[in-house]
Amino acid sequence: PLSYLPVTGPGELSVTGPGELSVARSGELSLTGSGELSVTGSGELSVTGSGELSVTGSGELSVTGSGELSVTGSGELSVTGSGELSVTGSGELSVTGSGELSVTGSGELSVTGSGELSVTGSGELSVAGSGELSVAGSGELSVAGSGELSVAGSGELSVAGSGELSVAGSGELSVTGSGETVTLAQLPNDSKPGEEEQKEKERTNCSCL
Repeated sequence: PLSYLPVTGPGELSVTGPGELSVARSGELSLTGSGELSVTGSGELSVTGSGELSVTGSGELSVTGSGELSVTGSGELSVTGSGELSVTGSGELSVTGSGELSVTGSGELSVTGSGELSVTGSGELSVAGSGELSVAGSGELSVAGSGELSVAGSGELSVAGSGELSVAGSGELSVTGSGETVTLAQLPNDSKPGEEEQKEKERTNCSCL
């Protein structure tokens, strides 16, 4: 079996149709330089066991159409440097079990269109350094079970348009360091005067939402 697959320079790897790519056990898949990995159609990419998927440099990973990316078991997905991970269309990214997704350096994770990102079980999503996580369009981010989402350093989390962020069960959202801003755009029209200003003040000053 292939245990290490590097995609470097302007290299490209695509998973389309009903195709499937899995990174399991101690297997590793890395996207560096300007490498690109796209999961489209009904393609599926799964990171399981202790498998690892890293997106560094200016590497890019996109999940579009009805494509699916899952990080389960103790699998790990990291977006560092200026790497980018986007979930668009009806694409789905799930972090379950003890899976971990980290966005560091100037890495960026965006959930747009009707894309969905879910963190369940004991899964963990961290945004650190100057990393950025944005949920736009009708995109959805949910943190359930004992899942955890942390925004540290100068990291940023923004929810715009009709995007949705939900924290349920024993899920936790913590905002620390200088990354103390959670931005919610296009607020309801029926809000009472001063209500949203007070909520924004509370969101900015608290360490846990």
